[in-house]
Amino acid sequence: MIQLVPFTAEHFDLVCSWFTNEVEAVQWGGPTVSYPLTAQMLQAMLDEGKTNPPNRLCWIAQEDDEFVGHIQLALDWRSGNATLSRVVIAPQMRGQGKGSQMLRLVTEHAFGFEAIERVELNVYAWNSVAIKTYEKLGLKLEGTRRSSASVNGERWDTCIMSVLRDEWHQPLTVRHAETQEDVALCFPLMQQLRPHLENEGDFIARWKRQKATGYSLIALWKGERPVALAGYRIQENLIYGPHLYVDDLVTDENCRGTGAGHRLLDRLKAECGKHDLDLLVLDTALSNSLGHRFYYREGLLPRALRFSYDINSDHAPFPA
Repeated sequence: MIQLVPFTAEHFDLVCSWFTNEVEAVQWGGPTVSYPLTAQMLQAMLDEGKTNPPNRLCWIAQEDDEFVGHIQLALDWRSGNATLSRVVIAPQMRGQGKGSQMLRLVTEHAFGFEAIERVELNVYAWNSVAIKTYEKLGLKLEGTRRSSASVNGERWDTCIMSVLRDEWHQPLTVRHAETQEDVALCFPLMQQLRPHLENEGDFIARWKRQKATGYSLIALWKGERPVALAGYRIQENLIYGPHLYVDDLVTDENCRGTGAGHRLLDRLKAECGKHDLDLLVLDTALSNSLGHRFYYREGLLPRALRFSYDINSDHAPFPA
């Protein structure tokens, strides 16, 4: 588990070693930072934390005695704003979700101060990977400061993103989509899983027909927005006997890795108990390797291959 440790002069050389050029340095620290980073630059950042209350907090992130990243939080106490800034992951730790864990810890820390009502950040518009990470965290894009930074002769746009206290602490609830209005709210998320669905009206019509034959739609909601959903039915056949079959299971692409899928699958398992069923069954594409990993983690095991035949296909069966 990642822990946040106060950033000190002992860490200066380590953090400086994570940058290899001007672009990386400015991407991390903004246009006021230059490459190579120096102890004087980092000390100036630390000095901002010497006020009472502090104007800036700086951490090094540690996991199993290994340093995995660095992050800072600037604090505007008068206006109740906190700014996530200068986030960097150690090169050997990138691509492992460490940044999301670090950001979540610091955002939670920021809202731990009663005076803070808003957490924001600036990110360069070309950095789509970081933007997607921030969206998963719950930050919303507010706007873009066009051509706001000059780096090596290039002009970069800067995106402004934020999350408010009420949004951060908005509870997640699990409930069925029982009305046509609820189903309409589920359409954008279902379309991530089923892109062939043409429009909201088509989806609602299909839901009505399937509901008549036992289909249910359940979702994990954040306010009025579903962040994960599942379509399922209780059925019986000679292979499995009575069981719960999951037709559809999807987590919003901006919320993956947050535990939403785990929570929804736990609810589906609880539905099995509610109906005195011993088995939950679902199908997934052979190419869905990320889905396979998730299902294995959740205790689901592969039991069969599903074969199908398209009646309208021109392909003849293979000879016996």
